[in-house]
Amino acid sequence: MKQIALLTTCFALCACNQTFEQKFDALELKLMRDVVKAELGAADKVSQGFVPKPGMGPTQALRSILGEAAAFEQWHYTRDDNNYLIFFSTRSGARKEDWHVVHKTKYPVGAVF
Repeated sequence: MKQIALLTTCFALCACNQTFEQKFDALELKLMRDVVKAELGAADKVSQGFVPKPGMGPTQALRSILGEAAAFEQWHYTRDDNNYLIFFSTRSGARKEDWHVVHKTKYPVGAVF
């Protein structure tokens, strides 16, 4: 029993020492905003938009996920010379309050698209 308690404590300590990138990489699709915020903290910037027509940039992957002109919300974090983007939306037409993670990506600060 003491071994289980010790292992549980060790896992909890390891989770606290994770880097931002490790936490970001561990995020799964379909997570709700409150879970993401609990894991990563408040985003540096939140923006909303619609999936663009063909072009370049981080939002292009959304075309195959949601379709052109679908609404989305983007959370942007900048940490350790990287930009981390998390996109919330839904394919089911759910209320905005019920949107979940549909895509995430990261790229170096200063990248040009």
